[in-house]
Amino acid sequence: MAHGDNVTEAEIRDLRARSIIIVDDDVSFRESLVSLVKSYGFHPHAFESGEDLLESDALKDAACLVTDVQMRGMSGLDLQARIAQSGCEIPIIVVTSFPDKQIRDRAMSAGAVAVLKKPVDREELLQLLQAAVKCPRPDRAEPVITASAGRVGGGRA
Repeated sequence: MAHGDNVTEAEIRDLRARSIIIVDDDVSFRESLVSLVKSYGFHPHAFESGEDLLESDALKDAACLVTDVQMRGMSGLDLQARIAQSGCEIPIIVVTSFPDKQIRDRAMSAGAVAVLKKPVDREELLQLLQAAVKCPRPDRAEPVITASAGRVGGGRA
């Protein structure tokens, strides 16, 4: 499906049946995202670490990955690199409590579709997830870092 094609409701339902993967070692943030993703009609699949995700087969049916940057073990940026090295092309949304230019630049140059500041804006996340399921590789012209009002989570990185 090419970017910009009109997508039918049936196609969106089919795409939403694919998982939205959430990787974060902060259980409260992870559970908040799982609840939010479910409320939007998507199927969340949560992991505590990048290692846990890579040991599973969840990427094969995933529409998008949302990963924290700072986690015990493998960082979200290292996870992003490992996924890219495997040849898997999946839209990745990076979340962090400590956004800075270096993190944003590294994530975006490695193919992230957005870098969001924790706590994340619910509406912005929904828009990004919808774009991810409609177009597997959305345009990445401008990096996105936000700190908005309608937020999910509020813990550490």
